[in-house]
Amino acid sequence: MAEFDCGMQEVAPGCYVREHAHDRNEELIFVHEGEGEAVVDGETHPMRPGTTFYLAKDSRHLFRNTGDTPMRFFWTLLPGGLSPFFEAIGRARTAGDAAPAPFPRPDDIAAIEQNTVFGKAK
Repeated sequence: MAEFDCGMQEVAPGCYVREHAHDRNEELIFVHEGEGEAVVDGETHPMRPGTTFYLAKDSRHLFRNTGDTPMRFFWTLLPGGLSPFFEAIGRARTAGDAAPAPFPRPDDIAAIEQNTVFGKAK
């Protein structure tokens, strides 16, 4: 049986998920709400409810909310491996806890990304 990670991501209007790649994982994205665009290996594609994207290993991609409401999408990463990344950059919380106040990225973010599930920086 294969292990995988999945989650829901929300991108505020005018914001984006910065360009990155996964050198060990494939990714599947399903857009649930909102509108935006995905740039995959330099090609721009619309993101709207019901859109699904398959991202092969090493595909460079970013997601941008071009609408005026939050864009929400469900992601699946196969095989899994995001937990060590989130543990290294995030703040611990349990179900029902409020989101933490904004905090800076770790100084060694590039090393953390390369040692978890992200491809080498471009």
